[in-house]
Amino acid sequence: MANHLSNKSKLIRTLALSLGFALLVYYDGYIDRYMPWGCIVGAVISICLIVIMIIVGLIKQIISIVKNRANLNLGYFYPVAVYLIVLFAPVGEWEQGLSPVGFRACYQGSQGQSLISFRNDHTFEMHSTGVFFYSNWKLGAWDKNGDTLKLKWHGQPAPALGSTLLIDSGYLKPLDKTVNERFRHIRMFCLGYCKGDN
Repeated sequence: MANHLSNKSKLIRTLALSLGFALLVYYDGYIDRYMPWGCIVGAVISICLIVIMIIVGLIKQIISIVKNRANLNLGYFYPVAVYLIVLFAPVGEWEQGLSPVGFRACYQGSQGQSLISFRNDHTFEMHSTGVFFYSNWKLGAWDKNGDTLKLKWHGQPAPALGSTLLIDSGYLKPLDKTVNERFRHIRMFCLGYCKGDN
């Protein structure tokens, strides 16, 4: 009877760890975009700790199976099956529910890059990355009239882009007077993915 309770408690712990891992991995993109920096660090540390706990639990359960091989039942194998499924099954990600990307624009500098994804539902997101683990998301809505893009940023607009852009020769050219003069005369954001020009 005690062995049955032990297997049941192991299975409950296994399911709790697996559910926590699956949820954190699934919502990682959401946490990265919308949560403050402390939550991002907490989520990454939690994922690492849960993976370590899953691996340790898997090893312990395999040792338990070997030690009790004379009187095994299915209860010994349930935690192993759950651990293996959660580690190797494709969890997916919440971004799969977002509108498909209509087109992209990319800037690649010497110490960072930015990728803007313009989605078919007229929302956009700009993800900028750089040295020392820099990661920043800017979100908003967009509208296109001919070769002119109007951006409505949630918060401050990107200083190099502004709110009005011209699509010219495969590049996004800022038209706002508020954008620094040097950004208006150089080709920064090319349509599509980064070409490695810099």
